[in-house]
Amino acid sequence: VASRLHLSGILRQRLIELPETVAGLCRAATGGHRLSAVAGAVEGAHVEAVLIAMAELDLEPRRLLAHAAEAAHHTPAPVNGQDLLDAGLPPGPTIGRAIAAARRAVIDGVVRPEDALDFAIRAAGGGEGER
Repeated sequence: VASRLHLSGILRQRLIELPETVAGLCRAATGGHRLSAVAGAVEGAHVEAVLIAMAELDLEPRRLLAHAAEAAHHTPAPVNGQDLLDAGLPPGPTIGRAIAAARRAVIDGVVRPEDALDFAIRAAGGGEGER
């Protein structure tokens, strides 16, 4: 199809990867994963893949995928690197992992946004916040 449409570059690659991306989204929505995991799958997909996956799914997984897409789009990181540096954490990759853990926890409803800084600090230390 990509050849018949004379697609090249990134558009060609997206079309070639579309079936695999749709299948991954369907697995995420039906595999009993946390909302944040499904949101992560949505974040890595193009909108057309999300829409095709939703068309293939039964009602409940379709709703989960829609909810995950909304969460992915509307849930910013509840803390930032400067917040964690100000809290005394050393610079490095732990900062990014702690920010991501806090965002996942907020998406999953485990932590309220106003408690995310404490959660991120624990996650950075490998304590209770680690997920």
